[in-house]
Amino acid sequence: MSKKTKRIAKGLGASALAVATIASGLSFGAASASAAPAPAGSLRTVQLISQQGPSTFNTLTAEAFNANENVQVQDVATYSTAAIAQRYGIHLTVRPTGDGRFQLLAPLDLTKNRELCLVSGSRNYDYFSYFLTCADDTGKPTPGTSLKQEQSGALRFTETGSTGKPYLTGRTFNWNRDIKTFATADAPDSSWIGLPDNLGAAYMQLEASGSFDTDIAKKATVSGTAEPDATITLKSGTTTLGTTTAAADGTYSFDVDAPNKGGALALTVTQTIDGKDGGSKDVSLDYGKAVAITGPEDQEEVPAGSTAITGSGEAGSDVQVFDNSGRTPVISTKVRSNGTWSGTATLTAGEHTLEAKQMSKGANTTSASVTVNPGEATVDFTAAGRFDAQDVTKPAVAHGSAPAGSTVILRNSVGTEIGRAVAGADDTYQITIDPTKATSGVNTFSAIVQGDAGNAKTFTLDYGMPAAPVVVTTPAQNGTVEPGTVRFAGTGQADSKIVVRGSVRQVATATVNAQGAWAGNSTVQLDKGSYNLYFDQTSKGGLKRTIQHAFTIGETAPVVTQHTVTSPSADQVLDTLTPEFRGTGHEGATITVRGSSRVVATGTVRNGQWVATTSAASPLAPGEYNLYVDQTVRGTVTGTVRVKFTVSNEAFRELTLSAPAQNANVTVLRPTFVGTATPGAQIRVGSSRTTVATATVGADGTWSATADFDLARGGTYAGLEVKQTLKSGKTSTVSSSFTVDRNAQ
Repeated sequence: MSKKTKRIAKGLGASALAVATIASGLSFGAASASAAPAPAGSLRTVQLISQQGPSTFNTLTAEAFNANENVQVQDVATYSTAAIAQRYGIHLTVRPTGDGRFQLLAPLDLTKNRELCLVSGSRNYDYFSYFLTCADDTGKPTPGTSLKQEQSGALRFTETGSTGKPYLTGRTFNWNRDIKTFATADAPDSSWIGLPDNLGAAYMQLEASGSFDTDIAKKATVSGTAEPDATITLKSGTTTLGTTTAAADGTYSFDVDAPNKGGALALTVTQTIDGKDGGSKDVSLDYGKAVAITGPEDQEEVPAGSTAITGSGEAGSDVQVFDNSGRTPVISTKVRSNGTWSGTATLTAGEHTLEAKQMSKGANTTSASVTVNPGEATVDFTAAGRFDAQDVTKPAVAHGSAPAGSTVILRNSVGTEIGRAVAGADDTYQITIDPTKATSGVNTFSAIVQGDAGNAKTFTLDYGMPAAPVVVTTPAQNGTVEPGTVRFAGTGQADSKIVVRGSVRQVATATVNAQGAWAGNSTVQLDKGSYNLYFDQTSKGGLKRTIQHAFTIGETAPVVTQHTVTSPSADQVLDTLTPEFRGTGHEGATITVRGSSRVVATGTVRNGQWVATTSAASPLAPGEYNLYVDQTVRGTVTGTVRVKFTVSNEAFRELTLSAPAQNANVTVLRPTFVGTATPGAQIRVGSSRTTVATATVGADGTWSATADFDLARGGTYAGLEVKQTLKSGKTSTVSSSFTVDRNAQ
């Protein structure tokens, strides 16, 4: 016997007696059974009936044998009709034991609550009695109480230790002491009829049903019970949809892939046990109605704009309608309880293929489509950007083509909507790009036609490097100027526009030139008073930076002579770290030469000329310079010019001597002289007749020279000359005075 059969045998008990009866080949009205052996899968109980004559029906019955022991005895009783025999005949449960053998179990002994097993009794007068008994208190069947069905149909006991060959037949024998029935030990001459051939291989009947989850996105399920460990196969026609193995408790389940069409799906579930057919069950899964579009009709002409779309489907299902070859969802709705759905979509002029997709119970997806306005030309959607060709400070615009009447939406790279426009009759559109939603550098923009998010178009615009801040030099911060037309000046981003304004009106405008300077006069007369105006700098694409600048309009300021720089000349190379700046300007004005972080030199205009010398305490380093030169008249900067020059890496530096210190007492005969000078210059230490030491100044401007010979102990050297000589021939000297210690080494 297979493992599967043994497992199910353990589960068969008295509770199974209520299941369908397999009787002899007789008909008993509504409870009739087929004369042919029932399928193994339907076998649960057996009732032993034998027809001996037209009105003689023997059946196995239960009768008290010994009231004290509460044991049921099995007798063969005779009845006049098959119906009566069926009514009083005992139902026995089949328990397979292997090799075609089995046990027959009667209902529970209610007194002892134990399972009763049909066995043959001890030998008595060459007969074997048969009765019901229990093996032990656990209900475990007595070993050796199995039976086997012979070809004759009789059931033969095969317990060990018995003599003879006891048979259970349909014959009736009378015992002279009491009317009891025995089974003869001889070969039977009659048998129980209608017994299945597979009594020893009983197994669980296959059960199957289909169901849908309340969540329509989940697949339908086919599940049920079967023989534990049986192979369960699910088919649709001849196509196998899945195979699984029944669990230890006989349960199984399949998730069924949706057919993606409407109507019922016919399925068949089969079980296979030890390679043999174990029966089948038909299951039907009704997926309901497929989706359909009822309006507009296929090939119908519809005008551009709002279009009503209607249809039918399975109640409670989700429906989406797509345009543009399935790219653009235009409607999302549910099918009503009456099986209809509807929605509104905005369609552009031209041909459209509308596709409805329905998700119904069991994750079943169906679709339907119609084409409207067939053959009508469509407009390709395009998008690009541009700056104003005449004035780059104007806001940029997005432009392109789109179907007339469609709405185009423009967004920046972070998804913020910039604007929208309706395409005109010429299928074009234009959207101004709000500068507050752009930034410096390369900006990426995307445009879509409303309702067609899947067909986005992108483009980029380069707004340039971050703009230099706007600076106001005239009027000076908190300075005072005369009433009337006021001149404004300063620096900013090249090619930007400057707007000077109050809180309600514009005062002046200017354009920053290529050198970064701007200037402009007020377009209105300004009266005396305190002002704190806004200075807006608008750069490429309309990007704006704003500062506030305060000044006062008061007493009359003199007419100012604009200043110039005459030295150094443009791009001149200087050989000094403390250059002298010269030029012309307004009499009495203050000239300030400055960089971005410090003042380099200052001077005052005298007789129309000015000189500003770099302080030796703050010399310039070698390199290129492009300095600001401001002229300030009575506290107001009246103008700024630039001076561009280069300080040579070999620029003249004053000679210094740091060792030995003046009048020092040196303790070595060959002292070392240390100092700074012009890089590359030659250093000589000595008198007019004798050279004591020489050196070349390093690139960092430092030098060191050790005496070439021993100086005299106790000698005094006063006014020894230290001289630097540049390649150009320029020289400078300092003197050194010291005494050599008498004990110098």
